[in-house]
Amino acid sequence: MGSISNTIWMIRPWITDFSAYDHFAQPRGFLSLAEYLRSRGWDVRYVDCLERQSASAKGNHPGGRYTWTEIKKPDVLADIPRRYKRYGISMDTFHNTLDGLPLPGAILITTGMTYWYPGLIQTIHELEKRYPEIPMAAGGIYTTLCPDHAQRLSRIRSFPGHISRTFITWLESVTGISSEDFPGHDCLPPPAWDLVPNTSYAVLNSSVGCRHQCRYCAAANFFPTFISHSFTDLTREINTILDGGTITDIALYDDDFADTDHLNRFLEFLVRNRFPVKWHLPNALSIHSVTPETATLLKKSGFNQPRLSVNYIDRVLSDHGFSSSVLNRFSYASDCLQQAGYDPTQISAYILAGLPHQSLTGLEHAAMQLRDRNINPYFSQFSPIPGTPLGDQRLLDLGYNTSGELLLTNKLLSVYRHPGWTWQEYYNLNAAMRGNREQETSSNPETDPPDRKL
Repeated sequence: MGSISNTIWMIRPWITDFSAYDHFAQPRGFLSLAEYLRSRGWDVRYVDCLERQSASAKGNHPGGRYTWTEIKKPDVLADIPRRYKRYGISMDTFHNTLDGLPLPGAILITTGMTYWYPGLIQTIHELEKRYPEIPMAAGGIYTTLCPDHAQRLSRIRSFPGHISRTFITWLESVTGISSEDFPGHDCLPPPAWDLVPNTSYAVLNSSVGCRHQCRYCAAANFFPTFISHSFTDLTREINTILDGGTITDIALYDDDFADTDHLNRFLEFLVRNRFPVKWHLPNALSIHSVTPETATLLKKSGFNQPRLSVNYIDRVLSDHGFSSSVLNRFSYASDCLQQAGYDPTQISAYILAGLPHQSLTGLEHAAMQLRDRNINPYFSQFSPIPGTPLGDQRLLDLGYNTSGELLLTNKLLSVYRHPGWTWQEYYNLNAAMRGNREQETSSNPETDPPDRKL
């Protein structure tokens, strides 16, 4: 047990992967926890191992590349002919940053994608070497999806799921600070964006949860029911975001925009308030949510690059491409957006690539079908998520049942080791599909694409 202290270090760990890119990637829940803890008397010090020196624009959003250091590839990935990297600040910068902080009563670490856990291990290892007596705990996506794996990782506490009274009680015991009444994870304050240096964007949820049960998605693991946030709360959060004077872009993290009524009410809210920011939809809109009214509201409220998607893509995409009913809906959505004032070059759609039993012919047909309808297709590589039907099936195909290695959930393997094609075939298709356009996939071995939120 460390010495009693009201100081808490909250750390976002390094990423280890073949590619990583800041595509509106901020730990919103972790930053909300930081704001709650500050409001209850803790002295929060935030250390972002992925901090960039400055924001840099890419395409139509203010993301940027992380700095990186090449490291040895894990044995299970040794045959992948790409460089494996640790993304984020240097080791010296990390330790120098910690040297300048008061010693904490506890260290909290957030987690991201399941296959990034080696970066988490290294972060923990560096902390344990220097501060072996200070209690540590980890939470976030990885600990929620793979709690047993996370608990075996090291001696630190693992808290899967949402922020709970159990976690707060543990934190009170090791720091000596009482938080009084814990409001529950659904009543946490807006994120502490002032703790994030060198960012010109923030992220927001107008709702949480998803009413679909797609076999490749784990959204229900985090929010099993769909909840729309009140406009009073949204106004408060957006004004908090804008108070710092540095945020120019906001990305919506919503998982489910299939409810046209909710979406239109939210867009009308944005039009009424005319917040001085650009809006983005990195998780895309369901084609079934786009109507003439919705498209007009998207344009008026400042969304300059609408992205489309289709739920249950494993059921509607065959070797012949998309079904006629799905294509009709894509066409309708594209027509609505163009009539609202969008140029076809601004309209795009995700095609999930690397699902079990997919064929290269099916992907090619789907991409051409979308292009014929003035929609720019983008391949989004499938990351097999443990605990989802298609994720578990793909992991069995990759040998997860014998090795138990979460590195096999890396999205690159879904296309690199797919039985339906060779890597070169997929690479050639992706290159032909994108032409000379700037692309957000990892078809180029030296391109760092975004990792879409689970």
